[in-house]
Amino acid sequence: MVGKELPKNEKVYLNLGYIDDADEVYFNGELIGFSGAMPPKFRTAYNAERNYLIPTGLINYSGENTIAIRIFDATLSGGIIGGDLGIYPLEDRSPMLIDLQGLWSFALSRSGRPIESDKDWEKIMVPIPWEKQGFRKYDGFAWYRTTFELPQGESKENLILLLGKIDDFDEVYLNGELIGATNDQRRYGRSNSWAQKRAYDIPSHLIKLNGKNSIEILVEDIGNEGGIYEGPVGITTKSKYYRYFR
Repeated sequence: MVGKELPKNEKVYLNLGYIDDADEVYFNGELIGFSGAMPPKFRTAYNAERNYLIPTGLINYSGENTIAIRIFDATLSGGIIGGDLGIYPLEDRSPMLIDLQGLWSFALSRSGRPIESDKDWEKIMVPIPWEKQGFRKYDGFAWYRTTFELPQGESKENLILLLGKIDDFDEVYLNGELIGATNDQRRYGRSNSWAQKRAYDIPSHLIKLNGKNSIEILVEDIGNEGGIYEGPVGITTKSKYYRYFR
């Protein structure tokens, strides 16, 4: 793929159609997304269309770019089995200032305590239940984390963190400080926290204008599916939140 053929000022995504059964996709050597789960936690995603956002920072606009796809097939047909393969411009009409959907870091925590060792973290796609990504029948605590940078010239005032829906309970930390939580304290079958849309105010004093900001989320699943399972996931302004998301 030749980078000079891609528009520099537009977001683009890679469409790989349908893959049987699970895949991991790399762009210039960096993982940009996956569907299903590889062995030993195998989980098929044969019926899901693959669309992966290509981070602009990975694109070589002056030369060649490499796409590599790792595929595992369990039975019957295997590989890329159909679809409109290609790279397409993303029609980004989203009122989101920063889109946080995609790859996050993830770690199980039986006690809910922070994860200290980097080797205990792995990648997970957000928003998709963790059961569909190799953690079948797991109920308990897990941590999500990611980082973001505020766009140059953007104000750090009046920002909202949207985390879609989380099954079941959550505590959300920005740069190490708790900024929000959802937990109705009810047991499985009576709790309604899983259906609540998460929207947390971001205190302006916590935001770094220059450099990376960290988001860490402790999730507790008390039954059935778990994790960040539905969007939108990202950062928007208060005015756009009340206009588009309320």
